[in-house]
Amino acid sequence: MYKHLSREERYQIHSLLKAKQTITEIARSLGRSRSTISRELSRGRGQRGYRAEQACAKATERAQQSRNARRVDSKVWSDVDFYLGIQWSPEQIAGKVAV
Repeated sequence: MYKHLSREERYQIHSLLKAKQTITEIARSLGRSRSTISRELSRGRGQRGYRAEQACAKATERAQQSRNARRVDSKVWSDVDFYLGIQWSPEQIAGKVAV
């Protein structure tokens, strides 16, 4: 099963690149496919090269714009935030707030 790269893995990729590791060596170190690392480097690269924080931001942006991403109304988020603030459980909130 596919698992998205974590923030920590992105920082490891950045560090290993700085240490002049090859894509194959990075993939082996992280226990990931070479193509996963290659794809991450091409998607997360900016004008100054691959930077972990920038790559995380780009990944988040892609996820939010995915056609499979759920859209939650700002009113619902506001209600959830309120109920979390008064320490309601997720189950209580789910019963109260309609998505």
